[in-house]
Amino acid sequence: MALPRKKLVLLVAGALVVLALVGFALRQELTGVLDDGVDRWVQVSAGAFQTCGLEEGGQIACWGKLYKGRTKRVSGSFVQVAAGAEHTCGLEADGAVRCWGNDYKGSTTPPDGVAFTQISAGWDYTCGVKKSDSTAACWGHNGRGQARPPAGVTFTRVAAAYVHPKSTKGYDN
Repeated sequence: MALPRKKLVLLVAGALVVLALVGFALRQELTGVLDDGVDRWVQVSAGAFQTCGLEEGGQIACWGKLYKGRTKRVSGSFVQVAAGAEHTCGLEADGAVRCWGNDYKGSTTPPDGVAFTQISAGWDYTCGVKKSDSTAACWGHNGRGQARPPAGVTFTRVAAAYVHPKSTKGYDN
């Protein structure tokens, strides 16, 4: 039986290092991920099937399993990247959010006309802090209430997770 394989992605002094974890053994899998002249990465986000990095110039590059547009280079002026299981979202300098990949139950469809200060992607949903009033807005799958933030509560940051405890209200797969 093969051991499950997971990735650990590190951003060290602006250079990406991707490590593969196999059981308790740790081995280097890849360094200097995209050999395209990018000298400095400012942020990295790992999803279930793809990893994305924010380049110093504001572009996003993704790599991993090519499926439904998950892995591609995205031009723009981004300040943050957030990778979910099969989708990725980027926060642009003006607060707009652009998402790509598998649009399972709206996971790549952020609300129109809403500016954000920060975003975080979960398995099949994404949440962000709204620039206008610091409340949270989420989009995508809401099977366990994970994409329904509390009303009237303000946030400075949000953190979406991959797994949620089962809701007492049931599960609406």
